[in-house]
Amino acid sequence: EGLKPVFEQLDIVSEESIDNFAARIKEKYGGIDILCNNAGIAYDSDSNATPVEKSEVTCATNLIATINVTEKLLPIIKKEGRICQIASMCGHFGKDLFQTHRT
Repeated sequence: EGLKPVFEQLDIVSEESIDNFAARIKEKYGGIDILCNNAGIAYDSDSNATPVEKSEVTCATNLIATINVTEKLLPIIKKEGRICQIASMCGHFGKDLFQTHRT
């Protein structure tokens, strides 16, 4: 009770967006109380992208960018702050890739 969560837009695959976000949050709020990593992408099943392209783009966003943004924001997480990683059941590595090769 009494909490006032704030939502800010951030493109986690953009270094410039991450840097701007960190500076804005540090200036406006003094840092981060709770970082919820919930960004992710998934291709539609009717996508024309190759399995390799799907894997590269998905891993670049869902894994590498999440690690990168977390590392860049660690310095502004407050002393008692928390990091929350949120994922779906579709986050099981290789699920869609292996399904593509079975059909």
